[in-house]
Amino acid sequence: VGADGKLTGSYTKSSTQGTVVCNGAATTITASSTAMTNSTTVTDTTNFTNTINYTPTVSLASHSVTVDGSPHAIGELVGTLNVTADTLAPAGGKALLAGTYAGTIVVTLSPSA
Repeated sequence: VGADGKLTGSYTKSSTQGTVVCNGAATTITASSTAMTNSTTVTDTTNFTNTINYTPTVSLASHSVTVDGSPHAIGELVGTLNVTADTLAPAGGKALLAGTYAGTIVVTLSPSA
């Protein structure tokens, strides 16, 4: 964060999980996300925000998964699960309000549709 309270540069945070085994022909994957926020109320909405937006990406066994909260058929496969929060940026390009920020990227594997 720069002296003006704004994020400087481009930020990415990723997580790679070990081998994932999906052994059912009807296996689905669902991915959803929420923006990173803190619970502090913003009083000066012209200059500050309590929201960090990002682009979530999910891939399983080198197959991209659309992060839209809908189940997507993947069938049988074995591979690595990668989850990334990319291009983190304060909403509206504003300065961030002080505090702790948290958001989620949730990935759910289901054995049947």
